[in-house]
Amino acid sequence: MVSNEFYAWDEELNKMYNGDEIEERDDLDAWLSYGTLAIYRIDEGEYTQLDPLKVIYKDTKHKSWLVEGDVLTSNRYPYQDEGKYNYHGVVEWDEEYGAFVLVKCCVDKDKAGISDGMADLLGELDLTEFEVLGNSFENPALLKSEGTINER
Repeated sequence: MVSNEFYAWDEELNKMYNGDEIEERDDLDAWLSYGTLAIYRIDEGEYTQLDPLKVIYKDTKHKSWLVEGDVLTSNRYPYQDEGKYNYHGVVEWDEEYGAFVLVKCCVDKDKAGISDGMADLLGELDLTEFEVLGNSFENPALLKSEGTINER
């Protein structure tokens, strides 16, 4: 079976669905509407629109694909410094550039965070040393200030 290349986030239920789940479940439906992917959860005849999330194939330390909202980190600067996480990178789709970007998010409460919010084009980055920590939709705490690496 070929895997569908999209995910959906259900904010009401705090749940992420992959394309295969959307295709196989009776309470989920997806279709194209005016060139845009529309995904709905159906509960007793009521339709709730879900947020479609794009997928990009990009090698990281343990995965070969990423989903919008994935949170990455690396043991190299500026992501780590002196045994502490400085930044995590968040995979986002940038409409202006029509491309995926990795947005730095300062997670060290003791740092000024001068690179906070800065984005790099994902296609230009070598992510083979980066680890995926999780997804910011499922676990927003990944983007909060932390202590040392050993305290995690």
